[in-house]
Amino acid sequence: MKFEPYTIAGYVARTHSIKGEIIVKISLQQDFDPTQPVLIMIDGLPVPFFIEKNSLKYRNENEIQLLLRGIASDKEASKLTSLPFCVFNHAIESDDDELYYDQLVGYDVLDTKLGNIGKITQFIDISLNPLFEIEYSGKLLLFPAADDFILEIDEENSIVRVDLPDGIFEAQE
Repeated sequence: MKFEPYTIAGYVARTHSIKGEIIVKISLQQDFDPTQPVLIMIDGLPVPFFIEKNSLKYRNENEIQLLLRGIASDKEASKLTSLPFCVFNHAIESDDDELYYDQLVGYDVLDTKLGNIGKITQFIDISLNPLFEIEYSGKLLLFPAADDFILEIDEENSIVRVDLPDGIFEAQE
C-alpha cells in the first residue's frame, strides 16, 4: 500500500437539513484548514469538495456540521452518509511541536526483534484501543498505538522504533 497525501479524519454520520448540510464524526486530533478541499471516499476513490464559506460549525469535540459546495439537498447529502471524510495532510493544523499518532501514517516501523516490519498505512482511532495498520509480509496487520511499545520517533527519517510483544502478529496470520 502506498503513502497517501491525506488522512482519514472521520466519517459522514448523517444529514442535517434540507439544504444538504452534513454531520461528520471526527476522529482527527487536530483542527484542519477549512479553506482547503476535503475528500469524501466514494467507491474507494477520494473525491474533493470545498466547504462552503462560514458553514463549518463545531457541534462538540467529536462532531462538525458543514455544507459542501455542490451538495444542495438532503437527498444529495444522504448519498454521502457512512463514507470516510478525509483531509489533506498539509491542511492539518498544529499549534505545537507535539506529534500525534495519525501523523505517523507513512512512517517505517522498526521493531527491536523483527527489524523493519513495514510502513504504517493507517491510524485507526478506536476509543481505549487505537491501532496502527501496517503492511507486513504482504498482509495488513494491526498493532496497538500505545506509548508503551514506542521507543522512539525519528521525524527527520520518518521512522518509528518499537518493541512489540513476542507473537503479536501470529494470531492475525
